Amino acid sequence: MKLYKKHIYYIKPAIVLLFVMVLQLSAIAQRPGKAFRTGKQAFEYKEYIRAIGWLTIAIDAQKSKFNDAYLYRAKSYEALNRQQEAIKDYIAATMLFPNRADIFQKTARLLYNQGNYNEALQYATSTLDIDTASFEAMKIQSLALTHMGNAESALLISDQAAQLKQDAEVLYAKALASDSLGLIDYAIAYYNEAISINKSYKPPYHDMGRLLVRNGYLDKAIDIFTQATKEFNDPTSYKLRSLIYGVQGNTLAQISDLTKILTLEPTRINLYFDRAEQYKKVNLLQNALSDINYYLEWDLYLPSAWLLKGQILEELYMISKAIEAFENVIKYSTSEEQTDYAEKAIFRLKKEKFPPKITIISPPGPDATSISLGKNQNRVTIKGTIQDASKIGSVLVNGLKPDTSYNGNLVNFSIQLTLDTSQFIHIVASDVYRNTVSKSYKILRVEKDPPLLYLQEPRLTEDSAVDVSTSQLNIKGFFYDFSGIKWIRINGKNIQPQVREGKFYFSDKLDGVNNDSLIIEASDYFSNEISYKYKLKYTDTLKNESSPLGKTWYVLIVSDSIGTVLPEIRAYKNDLLSAINHYNIDSVVVLNSLSKESVERSLLFDLPTAFRDNRVETMILHIVSPGYTNGAFSYWVTTSSLKDKAYSLLNTSILRTFFNACKSITYKTVISESVHIPTNILSPVENCECEDCAGIHSYPDKGQYLFSIKIDNWHTYESPYLSSMKEVIESNDRCFSLAKFFNIKSNNISIGTLKGNNERAFPAIMYLKGE
Repeated sequence: MKLYKKHIYYIKPAIVLLFVMVLQLSAIAQRPGKAFRTGKQAFEYKEYIRAIGWLTIAIDAQKSKFNDAYLYRAKSYEALNRQQEAIKDYIAATMLFPNRADIFQKTARLLYNQGNYNEALQYATSTLDIDTASFEAMKIQSLALTHMGNAESALLISDQAAQLKQDAEVLYAKALASDSLGLIDYAIAYYNEAISINKSYKPPYHDMGRLLVRNGYLDKAIDIFTQATKEFNDPTSYKLRSLIYGVQGNTLAQISDLTKILTLEPTRINLYFDRAEQYKKVNLLQNALSDINYYLEWDLYLPSAWLLKGQILEELYMISKAIEAFENVIKYSTSEEQTDYAEKAIFRLKKEKFPPKITIISPPGPDATSISLGKNQNRVTIKGTIQDASKIGSVLVNGLKPDTSYNGNLVNFSIQLTLDTSQFIHIVASDVYRNTVSKSYKILRVEKDPPLLYLQEPRLTEDSAVDVSTSQLNIKGFFYDFSGIKWIRINGKNIQPQVREGKFYFSDKLDGVNNDSLIIEASDYFSNEISYKYKLKYTDTLKNESSPLGKTWYVLIVSDSIGTVLPEIRAYKNDLLSAINHYNIDSVVVLNSLSKESVERSLLFDLPTAFRDNRVETMILHIVSPGYTNGAFSYWVTTSSLKDKAYSLLNTSILRTFFNACKSITYKTVISESVHIPTNILSPVENCECEDCAGIHSYPDKGQYLFSIKIDNWHTYESPYLSSMKEVIESNDRCFSLAKFFNIKSNNISIGTLKGNNERAFPAIMYLKGE
């Protein structure tokens, strides 16, 4: 850079001033007391950067009389929104001032605001150790516990805080905990009360809006976010409302909200992309083009942006520029879907000259130029597809228009024809560029006889009916047809036949209690179909194989893939299901590698509803997963796409809410092969007076049973539960009961009932099939 005299005139004094400041700092570094006083004074004058410099000199002296320097520097960092540095200084201050509750509380608040809920909980607890009536610390405790998955404890603490004082945040804490527990009405009431107390407190607006969205109340959610936009005029409120408008298809309102966000925060470049997409939806193409062009000035290499630009330009009939945009998609994208779209668009825009491709799907034929029909068949349904790089313009089958449906560039067609003396099927197809193809298929007349049925089991009566004496019917037999069997169905269920010596053997089981007919159907490859129907007659000796405990469901929740596959758990699951199959269970439900949210929804809503609808009397809930313990709390590990482990930890305390939701169940048994269910949930019992399940003659009106096995290492784990099940199977005993584990003394096994529940300890009994 060329320097002029006027530049030198200003540079000389600046160098001198800098030199003087360096000399001052060097001198004061030898006098930490003066550095502390100067830093404190700078803080009071709100000269925070200058304060940090002087206070750092005082701190480096490492003298106890300058300990307050940590507090002033922390407050300076906080004023500059340098939260992480502020937290470090506050943590140092808690060690220097171990009896200062206000410092611990401030540290907890900053940690909570940064999303460090576990540490926030620790410092809030330390605050209460010093000041047991700290209202702020109680609120932080409650909020942190909710985010950590312990909403029940959070609700208790927020209730305690509310007894000291009622403010918006404590009501928000109660709302958040109620929300997490699925107590929707309570949560909404607390959110509304928090807003009414302090309309300037933002979190209740957003979290109540999210709650309403999750439960399908979109219009009410819009009302809440609208209140937030009027109160705060902030980007987050507009963004949340715009997302709902998008779901509702109110594109113009969504565009309006995105515009308001960009007015408030013009540097949010990604929103120009979002707004361009919305402008395109309502055909404001010039606006869309302007936004996507502005976005590409900042991010030139995003293929989806070039894809959107290409689509906009194509609709504006700016063909050459659209082709250029799609070529950039191919250049920058690694997505097969995007490059495939761009290639097809370029091909389309360059006006292809290839004719469509016709394929007949039904009826089949021996080769690609013929179809096979029965000798006397004069009506036929022709089904097929037409594929082309561009849109299909017309399709004619024997001069008639068929029914068509489009799936991208693939057209499915179907038409029913009446055949007289026709020997051919003629199909003509053209694309929008008038590329035409014509194909003729020769009609081959073949045999018309349907398949023959040979029923081996069950035996038929003289009037061609079936006497039913067991709850499960064995169905066995075979079909014979020289042209081959295309499909077999038993009471509507598709059966895969086994072919031996030209015969098509089938076998299946049929519920002999809930059906009144046996229907066996089949079709050969020439569409000759046959249906056999046999009436079921029930005898007085019909044996009901259901359990004496009533309709029994076995629900298995397994986490055998939490980011990576866990082969030991997966193998154990397969062995367990194989063993369960030997027992008389009405329904086995397997929930495999679900997210925390999905497991919660299943336990609190889906499963209790299914139990009620199906009148289930006995429920066995078996959870197999890695486990995690933190203090007095234990967690099952579920699947999560997030790196934060907290999002995959399901608190075992959910069993309380689950049991409340399953009040219709007579006998409830929970098996946890993962982590100990803690004593604040499980109340230990010594016995249940039912070790010999085969000798029980009467059952209690209600019963429940919690059985917990703590697994230290899945690689070496051998399940005593599975081993006991197999022993019963091998010895052909009548039944299996968890009560036998009362005789096994192990620190890794806990047995009991849900704490605070007065139902008798009684495990669900599993009976072997046939007993």
